Amino acid sequence: MQVARGLTIMIVVGLIGSTPIPAQVTSNDILVQGGLPGTFGLTFGPDGRLYVASLGGVFIVDVNGAGIVGMISTDVVHPPEDVKFGPEGSLYGAGMFHGDVWRIAPDGSVTSQMVGPGVSPIAFDGEGRMFVSEPWMTDTLWELDPDLEDPPRMVAQGLGGVEGTEFGADGMLYAALMWAGEVVRIDVDADPVTAETIATIPGACTAKFGPDGMLYVVDRLGFTIQRLDPAGGSHTTYAQLPWGPDNLAFNDQGRLFVSSYTDGALAEVMPDGAVVPSIPGSMIMAVGVAVLPRTDGGESVFVGSVFSLREYDAATGAERSVERFRLPPQGYAGSGPIAGASDKLVLSMHFGIPAVQLWDPATRTVVAEYTDVIGPQQAVEVGGDLVIVDLGAGAGQARLLRVHDGSAELLADASDGLVVPTGLATDGADLWVADWATGVIFKAMEQGEPLPALVPVAQGLQGPEGMALDGDGRLLVVESGAARLSRVDPTTGAVTQLVSGLAVSADGGGAAMMPPYGHLSSIAVSPSGTIYVAADAANAVYRMTPRTVVLPAANARGHVSSRWSTDLELHNRGTTLAGLTVEVLREGEDNSSPEAVRLDLAPALSARYPNALETLFDLRGTAALRVTSLGGDVMISARTSTPCGSGGCSQFTPAATVEDLAGPDRELRLIQLENTETHRTNIGLISAADVPTAVRIDLYLADGTPVGAENVALQPFGFEQVNDVFHSLDEVYVAKSLLDTVSDAYAVITSPTAGAAVCAYASVVDNRTNDGIFIPAR
Repeated sequence: MQVARGLTIMIVVGLIGSTPIPAQVTSNDILVQGGLPGTFGLTFGPDGRLYVASLGGVFIVDVNGAGIVGMISTDVVHPPEDVKFGPEGSLYGAGMFHGDVWRIAPDGSVTSQMVGPGVSPIAFDGEGRMFVSEPWMTDTLWELDPDLEDPPRMVAQGLGGVEGTEFGADGMLYAALMWAGEVVRIDVDADPVTAETIATIPGACTAKFGPDGMLYVVDRLGFTIQRLDPAGGSHTTYAQLPWGPDNLAFNDQGRLFVSSYTDGALAEVMPDGAVVPSIPGSMIMAVGVAVLPRTDGGESVFVGSVFSLREYDAATGAERSVERFRLPPQGYAGSGPIAGASDKLVLSMHFGIPAVQLWDPATRTVVAEYTDVIGPQQAVEVGGDLVIVDLGAGAGQARLLRVHDGSAELLADASDGLVVPTGLATDGADLWVADWATGVIFKAMEQGEPLPALVPVAQGLQGPEGMALDGDGRLLVVESGAARLSRVDPTTGAVTQLVSGLAVSADGGGAAMMPPYGHLSSIAVSPSGTIYVAADAANAVYRMTPRTVVLPAANARGHVSSRWSTDLELHNRGTTLAGLTVEVLREGEDNSSPEAVRLDLAPALSARYPNALETLFDLRGTAALRVTSLGGDVMISARTSTPCGSGGCSQFTPAATVEDLAGPDRELRLIQLENTETHRTNIGLISAADVPTAVRIDLYLADGTPVGAENVALQPFGFEQVNDVFHSLDEVYVAKSLLDTVSDAYAVITSPTAGAAVCAYASVVDNRTNDGIFIPAR
């Protein structure tokens, strides 16, 4: 089992040149870091460098080996879907999600003009006239004033989704029709303007001229570049690409570069069709996250990355599989937020073709689909039905739906208090929904049935997005407005901050084609309790592993009128509040469902719980304490003491991590043991496994002479202390005189049980004073 540590993680959130700008976040780990947030339109500038459109801004690339050498950030312009240099040297960008076309003049001044959401390709003819298209929403071709002063002029509408345009030497506009699956030429001065089909390529999305006069067509369906003769329409496959291609550009030397909307990659395509990476591809946007067990015993973390679904090993972060969106979609329709549903995934996609799909990772197929939604943000499975957050097409249209056998039932809408619903959380029977705009978390279903009205369970959260239930039935919530992870008690409504400084976006920056919060940052909890957060702003998945330690404790009478009690000591040396769960593992019992208390500890504070068994659990006897912390950086220890003389005798007990365990392949040793007239030895065993465990204690003199063994049966998560262990040995094998004069000995702790995980310790006690020495195993 892994022990988490509080670390300062360096997350790449932007690039200037090739140097990452770090953002600091207090977290335990990071599972995977993505790369560029998509690569779309690209064009070579007068400086010979390649300018690449991305959700992160415009990246400037030296294709001769230096890589990314600069960036035009989204603080300057809206993220573009296409970029192009005009004849006079200005750089133009089509802000697809915001609907504007912007211009950066050679003197650095920036101007923009609103065209409409979905504006994408830019093309200039030989006379410097400027044309753009809006293929997604209205399917309109426009002519713009290059100075962005005169209003746009509609050229044509309903041509079939004009994309990836370029003017030819004949003065005609060549384009791919995204929805029609054709490559066409368009006379922009004809009346009426029509599209003449050159060739039918179902996945065509870009058509650009090469130095040989041929059209090079990006085929998103086949992941190929087609080389097409514009005169006759014949075409052949020029290159096969490993990911979803978006656009292409030739430089003055005839070198061809292609971008990727699924992987954020950039590659050069050689004349022989070989694909040579310039910028490797990876996750473009961490939005959804879910955890599923594998048949090999491991766990997989699935990440919805808008145009791809990526599977990572939960232990190593290694990529195991990728499913990529294709246009038109073939089965998988893309995914933002995702949720686990038994051995399947529920995928939600609001961009492009809105859909909610049930995905089987084993067969890599869609086993169920629901498309009668406009803006699905998240969906989960409750009682075999899909429950969907649908934002609709505008303000006031949000609704919560339950879908059964293809029919939708309205559970709640704006009349019930929903403004901008976001994350959903369920245990399979009860359901909660968060509202980003109001900061309220509602309970919507109980025992599989809708409540008569939404019930507020918590308020005052700042932009709540993704939600999940932890092992204690509490809600973990990503508060994007506060950049933190918080815990909500759904019974009392209490909100506790757990981890701050998460790189999650607070809003969508006013993008017309996006929800007001941009991309939803999701959260998932594995069966082991590990928390995964998809951080869209960082394009990373955080892995926050709770830290678990164990300590022996007593509230009992002992040898020679001793009265032992244990104080639990906590100190948070971290910079964020720590949430702790303290569980009691009662001696001799099955502790699969232990009694627990929950504590919070602010940064730079200590807390002591005297006689913890009594004050926390009202328990008399002996037990072990299992303490799990999340957030902060908590030091955990105990002191077990008894009155002696005119004062007290005590021993310091450091916490034992669950990494330091004995099992079938690992032994532990205890040294400095003693059994004399003046001293006795107790040995304690604590199981961190959910199975009955056999433990063997072999005792040896300092010179290696064996003196006996004890066999102990531990119940699941059991605790046992063998008191005065040497006196419990069988005298048939070892002379009593030898056992009574053991001044220096050691013990070897082993277990043959599959899955065993045993912590051990010894306590050597002075029989005259009851003063003890605690000895940890290692």
